[in-house]
Amino acid sequence: MTLVIDSSPWDDRPAAAIRFLELGAWLLTTCAVLAAIAGAVWLAIDQAPGGLRLERLTLTAAVGEQVSLDLPALGQRPIPGRRFEPVQLRRTEAGWQIGPGPDGARVVLVGPEGDRWPLISARLEDGQTITMRGRSIRVATVTDDTLKLVDTDSGHGVTWRAGRLIPDDGRLYPSCSTEGARLLGRLRRALPLPWLGPERTIFTLGGAVTCPQRWAVAGLPSQAVRIRHRPGVFRIAPGAADAPLYLGTTDYRDLAQLWVPLDDVRMMIAGRTRYRVTAAGATLTLTPVAHRDRLDGPPAASPPHGQERAYAVLPWIGAGASLDAVWHATSPTDRAVVAGALVIQVVTVLLAYLATPPRRRWALGPPILVAPFAVAVLVGLALVVGHRDTLDLAVVLGLAGLAWLGATLVLALTGRLRGLAGLIWCLVTALIGAGLVTQLQLAAGGNNDRWLGLVWKQAVCLPPTAVLAAGLAALPRPVLAALAARLLVDPAPGWVGLRWLPVLAVLGGLLALAVGGSERGVAGVLPSEPAKAVFVLVLAALGAWFTHLVGVSSRATRWPAVMVRMLAALLGLVGPMVAVLAAVRDLSPVLILGLVGLVWLGHLSLAVLTLPRRFGPVSAWSLAPPLAAFVVLGLMLALALLVVRIGDDGPQLSETARRIDRLAIWQDPDLYPVTGDQHLQAKKLIAESPLAVDPAHAFGVNGREVRLPAIEHDFIAVFLIARFGVAAAAGVIALQAMVLLALLWLSAACLSWPTGDRDFQPRFGAFLGFTLSGLATALAVHWLIGWSNPLGLLPVMGQPMTFFAAGTSHLLGFGAPVLLAGLLAAWIDQARRE
Repeated sequence: MTLVIDSSPWDDRPAAAIRFLELGAWLLTTCAVLAAIAGAVWLAIDQAPGGLRLERLTLTAAVGEQVSLDLPALGQRPIPGRRFEPVQLRRTEAGWQIGPGPDGARVVLVGPEGDRWPLISARLEDGQTITMRGRSIRVATVTDDTLKLVDTDSGHGVTWRAGRLIPDDGRLYPSCSTEGARLLGRLRRALPLPWLGPERTIFTLGGAVTCPQRWAVAGLPSQAVRIRHRPGVFRIAPGAADAPLYLGTTDYRDLAQLWVPLDDVRMMIAGRTRYRVTAAGATLTLTPVAHRDRLDGPPAASPPHGQERAYAVLPWIGAGASLDAVWHATSPTDRAVVAGALVIQVVTVLLAYLATPPRRRWALGPPILVAPFAVAVLVGLALVVGHRDTLDLAVVLGLAGLAWLGATLVLALTGRLRGLAGLIWCLVTALIGAGLVTQLQLAAGGNNDRWLGLVWKQAVCLPPTAVLAAGLAALPRPVLAALAARLLVDPAPGWVGLRWLPVLAVLGGLLALAVGGSERGVAGVLPSEPAKAVFVLVLAALGAWFTHLVGVSSRATRWPAVMVRMLAALLGLVGPMVAVLAAVRDLSPVLILGLVGLVWLGHLSLAVLTLPRRFGPVSAWSLAPPLAAFVVLGLMLALALLVVRIGDDGPQLSETARRIDRLAIWQDPDLYPVTGDQHLQAKKLIAESPLAVDPAHAFGVNGREVRLPAIEHDFIAVFLIARFGVAAAAGVIALQAMVLLALLWLSAACLSWPTGDRDFQPRFGAFLGFTLSGLATALAVHWLIGWSNPLGLLPVMGQPMTFFAAGTSHLLGFGAPVLLAGLLAAWIDQARRE
């Protein structure tokens, strides 16, 4: 592929004036959108309710003295409809200890390495006896990774070793295989993975049969007792039964009355709030660090003797240090390094500009223009992330806005803010801003800071995305086309490894998810999000290769080998992604990937049937995609008939489908009290929502809509409608529809590239076209699910509304690639037409 540096957008061609006006129009429109977003952010911060927040609770007690802490003492509001037993603390000669109240307070303790265990639990040791409901179970053996229990009445025993539960008779009943008898699940439980952190339940006691995660004990209900494990420690905790549980050797004590030393406790989770625990002699300090409540004022009564509380008067958005204060709080060395980096960037720009001939400065200017911008943004981001606990959220939002504005200016100065690229950039800016304002109001208008961290992470994700967009805009368009073609479509020798790096990275992340993660990801990161984008890229590369073979087909083409390679690529690359997600039961991404694959198959079939043949009739093998599409549609129709039966009363769910709650609540929400109630409450909130945007209603203290579960994720559209009105929701839907139309329009333009151009070959255009159509399909499914949840059109699926709902993994792993792919395709297609 020949690389030709593109001409300047500011030369004396007749269309220069029109392009200048087009650039100016999109620049002004985007700046107006950013100004509107900034105004809404200011309103959310300005109207946020003020109050007090507990900053520190200090306890002082003599040896033998006991302290009781209820929710007001812990700096929390009472929870409507819930009873919270006070947390009991006492000081002994050995140090401070914590114990539950009479009925057991819901408290979780966190150790130095992040392991968690409930307060009502105890460590198992050799010789102990577990007694419950007249059953006695002896702890025969306890080592770092082995536990053996023996039922003293029957003499039967069970051993847990290397992630496996082994009864003495060796029998495991397959009827309970759904509780985790999967290879990947056993591997995950067997491997001592320190980064997993939290202690987890490895098996339970009670029930009628022995399962891979349950040991049957006669007389005990199913899952009556939980056995928990972290490397080196086994613990016992109550399960489903409400009967007292006793543990001991000769002196049996009720497990609910055991006291736990606070020496190895780093954090305590009580009620809604997390507290950092610091014990020093007679003083115990609890510092709220997350999910802190906003209080209208201090408690009316003064704290008891030996207790001291410190409150801070804060606007609810947080009042930490400014960026200037953070800058001066850094060490002189750090300031010198940052200042030196910025000075070097400025000097480099000046020297490069002066050393370049005047007629070539336009070609050298854009890349150097981005360098100081990128350094300044990333340095600011490093300061923000490094001072998260002390920095005001308004500063973080300001940094995100300035970074996005800077990227917009770079796109305009490089001539890239034109045509569909300008439209996509402006629309996505509006969507991201609307989502950020909605999340900000959810956090600022609440009485607890549980959502502030989500807004923080959303804002932190925007500067890197802006820097990536600006950096790509600074590269000449033919260079972008050449790199994309070399890496993804037709790699040159030595570049083949780079072509599959994203695929290998995603497969590695999914493998880590299967072995050491869960549906929540690995260390908070969800590999399933970038897997969606990589899945689309793999299908696009296969589609472009197949259509290329159809277009240039001749008798020399070995179609059986082509079909084998196609099937091997699908099974070898796409199959593991779907298999791993299914293994960890993260089925929502599987549904999205399946729909994307179905649309890709239909798109490929249409392209094969309408593509002109260069060498006459093509082999019948090329008709495999259309035939496969018909087979898939037939299977889907058969599956639909199995799920829905047509009777005298119309369509009804079949008996098999009624067992799946996400299908059953679609027909009758009252069948399931949790998920069904979400749909009913969402409909009630929408019915009471205003039609138009009213700033007095939109901002300020939130209403009862925040009680809806998953309001920040699955049901964020409910909060948008309830606070900002139906008109605002209709505007967001219009923006989303325009983004999809722009991507599909651009996809059709790339698929129609003519032959004969060495730099812009039809195969490359087909790759871009399939990529954009696949990303648009995935985007449409995300948005469809996001709107269907509150409207009751679909059951809860657990997928975020892209650019709107909270989720940094989704924004960086899927949202940012969609934006960058749309911009790149628009720039490359524009270069071809010019």
